Amino acid sequence: MAKHSNKIKAVVFDMDGVLIDTNGLYYQAFSRVLKNKYNIGIDVNEFSQQLGKKSEEVMEYYFQKYHLLGDPFKLNQEKREYYRKIFLEEIKPKSGGKVTVRKLKREFKLALASSSSKYSINAALGKYSLKSYFDVVVSGQEVRHGKPSPDVYVEAARRLKVATNNCVAIEDAANGVESAKNAGMYCIAVPDKFTISHDFSRADLVVDKLSRISVETIKNIS
Repeated sequence: MAKHSNKIKAVVFDMDGVLIDTNGLYYQAFSRVLKNKYNIGIDVNEFSQQLGKKSEEVMEYYFQKYHLLGDPFKLNQEKREYYRKIFLEEIKPKSGGKVTVRKLKREFKLALASSSSKYSINAALGKYSLKSYFDVVVSGQEVRHGKPSPDVYVEAARRLKVATNNCVAIEDAANGVESAKNAGMYCIAVPDKFTISHDFSRADLVVDKLSRISVETIKNIS
């Protein structure tokens, strides 16, 4: 790994698939509404390639792929309503998430940069008492373009008042890694079972679980 002179001042976490185990629920919600409305079954491996994007962009992808008639925004709202019904009851924390957040908080500013809605972010962070650890929280609803565009990471760095090249992002999906790298950040990939086959070649480091990430891991990446 190439060494640079940039001092790391902040760590920016993705939420879904990194801190909270939601990718399976996300797939369940999309599968349900597309099956009910159009009798379409979506492939889980193909779906995994959409992870990290805003939900409206994922829905638009399926409308274009299958040349569907109707309103993708309306169907996405139906998906969102169903997702909210199952979300709080069925979400689980990712192993090592809170411990990793707590140990990194001792040395760095922390932000969350997620494509999820403000509702989902606040509900998940609240359920697992994580919100107080983050200096900044940015939702995909607050930026124009979703991942892999850099908007959400650029906005997180702006609010932190830290240059993007002084930040390390932690991601689970290729779209998220692309977003962080496009923003000029370092990036550590932590694949989960839905994203293990993704191309993480742009990540500065790939680890198999969050607990592998220590303060020294972050410092040494630059």
